[in-house]
Order: sequence, then C-alpha cells, then structure tokens
Amino acid sequence: NSVPLPDALPWEKGNPPSHGCCIFITDSIETDGRFLLHTLSAEYLSYSNTALANRSANNRKVLWVSCEAYSGRNILTAIKKISKETMPLIIDRSSPSSASSDWEFISICDELSTSIFHADEGLLKHLMSSFARDLFGKIKQLLSRDLPARLENENIAISRPPCWLVVIDDVSILRQLLGCHNALALIQRIRAIIRSQGGCLAFRASNTLEREKNSTVKPTQWVGAGGELDAQCSISKHGEIILENILAELADGVVDVLPLPSGFSREAHGRLLLTEVLGAKGWNHGRNLGDSRSSASTKSMLNYFCDESDVKAIHLRAKH
Repeated sequence: NSVPLPDALPWEKGNPPSHGCCIFITDSIETDGRFLLHTLSAEYLSYSNTALANRSANNRKVLWVSCEAYSGRNILTAIKKISKETMPLIIDRSSPSSASSDWEFISICDELSTSIFHADEGLLKHLMSSFARDLFGKIKQLLSRDLPARLENENIAISRPPCWLVVIDDVSILRQLLGCHNALALIQRIRAIIRSQGGCLAFRASNTLEREKNSTVKPTQWVGAGGELDAQCSISKHGEIILENILAELADGVVDVLPLPSGFSREAHGRLLLTEVLGAKGWNHGRNLGDSRSSASTKSMLNYFCDESDVKAIHLRAKH
C-alpha cells in the first residue's frame, strides 16, 4: 500500500501550495525532513507539456536559502533524484547559478563569511542586524525581479506574476548565526511578501538538544496536532525566545517528521504527521480553516521510506 510521496501529500499532485501559505517542517535528531523540501521544490520546478508550451502563464520559481554547507549543485542533484519528471532546463546545465531564472540559491554561510571577515568583535551584534537587513533586501529584489510591468497610465498587468517557493533550510541554524530577533524579523518580512505576492514559504527546523534543554514544558515529539504548537510556550527557562515555537504559530500547515515508535526498520524509516492549522490559509487555495464551514484543524499521519532515488509514503491502516 505504498505510493510515491507526492501522491500522499495533502495538496493536489503537480499543484503545490501557491496561495501565499507558509509550511513549517520540523524534524528530530533521528529523522531528517529535508526530503520534503526537495519534493516541494521538485513540484515547483516540474512542468507538464502544457505548461512548457505556455510558461508565462504558469511560471513557478524556487529560491533556496541554505544555512548549511551545501552548494546549489548538491540541492539540485537531490531534487533531480526525487523528481521522476526531471527538469532538463535546470539540471543539465554546468552551473546552477546560471542554469535558469527559475532557480535561485543563496548560501547564508558564504554571505556571512564575506561580511564578518574584516569586522571588529565589538561590532558583531550590530553587524548581524545590518546583515539581516541586507539579506532581506537581496531576497526582496529577487522575488520582485520578474513582477509584470504595467502599461503607462493604465493599471493593467502585461503578464501574470511568477509564483515563488522560498525555502529556508534551516531556521534553527539561522537563529544561531543571526540571533533570534534578527532571524524572526527576516522570516516575517519574507512571509509578508509571500502573503501579498502569492507563492509559498517553506522552512525547516531541527529539534536540537539545545531546544529540548531550554523548553519550559514537558517536551513532546511533535509540534502540530496537540504538541508544542498548542502549548504556546515561546519563552525558554532562561527567558530567551524559542524561535521554533513562534514560527509554528505563524505557519498555515505543520509537517512533523518523527521517528517510528518501534524504532528504525527496513520497511519504514519514519512517520509524517501533517497538521492544517485552524484559522490559517490551509494547504489548498481558496480554503480558510477560520471559516464557519470548518470546525477543526485537519490532521493526517503516514509512514515514509527513503531510498537512493525515491521517497515512498505508506498509509496507515485503521485499527478496529
């Protein structure tokens, strides 16, 4: 009863969220949820024959903001392995940076190392704030680069604006690099652009030992579906802001990547808990869980299996 992962995700296959929603992916030390970001990016970068013939009408782009020591080529290679409908216009070029305007990659480590190389130690705190503002300016410029031009004296767009998927991988490292307040301000500004312009913001957080140690509530294994999301505890034992808990409250959907209760096995590597947040935009376009027609947030659970070239979803059977 296993199916390809895109077939089991809560949005329509080939039509990922593009209505200004935010997806929060949280994983654990035992399970890495980056494959979900690869899958979502592959759906944005994969085009059907109809879309290829009329790309201006359905132009989807991906901006990947990496906080780890991965190159754009590494990320694209992982996306290519997951996507059966490989993106030849993007992958088969020699340089990811010049391969296509549909793919953009920013390395926080590279940008930050250039900024602080000649910085004085006493100015590092001020430098982090300045770096976060400059980084947002660069991201904003990329997201608005291909906005449709308007005719003179007429408020008529020449073409539809592109749909951007902005990936931040991961926010736990971003918090350590920039500080909690700078990281939160950066994410909120990007979220505001996605809200107004359309597209999707997806960010991943790692459940680190430091985060578990600083929690003021009894730690759970998940964020959504009655976990830390409902605890609404955003202050640590030491009075510091817990960024991951705040981001869970900003998200429209939460995907928890959990280890199996029985431990790692050959048949299944982990479990996905998908939670649609009450009162938010939801997974799909045009559905708002805050409407009177919706009574509660929706939750679903499935196991997953990763191999070298694919990710399978395994539906759980209900117990009678």
